[in-house]
Amino acid sequence: MPNGEYEAPHTEAHEQHGGVDACASTKDCCNALTSSEVRKDGEDVAQDHRHGSHQTEVYLPPCGYGSKAREQHGDISLENITAGELALTVSTGDIAVTNAAVTQDIEINVSTGEAKLQNTTCKSFSSDGSTGDITLENLVASEKLEIERSTGNIILKSSDAAEVDIETDTGDVRGSFKTDKIIFAKTNTGRVDVPKSTSGGRCEIETDPCDIKITVE
Repeated sequence: MPNGEYEAPHTEAHEQHGGVDACASTKDCCNALTSSEVRKDGEDVAQDHRHGSHQTEVYLPPCGYGSKAREQHGDISLENITAGELALTVSTGDIAVTNAAVTQDIEINVSTGEAKLQNTTCKSFSSDGSTGDITLENLVASEKLEIERSTGNIILKSSDAAEVDIETDTGDVRGSFKTDKIIFAKTNTGRVDVPKSTSGGRCEIETDPCDIKITVE
């Protein structure tokens, strides 16, 4: 193995159907997930597949900080991970994260495709996207949760944050929070069905022609 390269312990990664599919469990180091190779101490890795436009970039910072992955055309699937920060970007494809413990921020960017995160904790969560649904199931952010979509539904299942800001130009916003929220909901032509509470964190939800339906567990 060349100098300056190493394989992250307790990490398995392989390419599947043009995307990144990985199951990872780390004890002594943060996760690196790639279909090509892994480098340490903040070096970037890029692979250009000449038979198509598929491209994967992975950033592995010093141990304990976080992970970044970018897919041009393909899916990213992560499971059982622990990281300081997590940033995932897909131009065309889906993102799936299951069982993630992130001490700082999570950033999810999808131009065209769906995103789904399950059983995940973090400090703050943010997601931007042009076209596609996003589903958060049992995702808890200790501080802020921000989601913005041009076209797509935003679905929250038993998720929560101290402060919530959700906006979609065309799409429904529906789901449930774990704790009370002071909700400010706005839709031009859709229906609004949200609990009326005078306590809890601030929550702003806006969509144009679609519906907003939120419950508190």
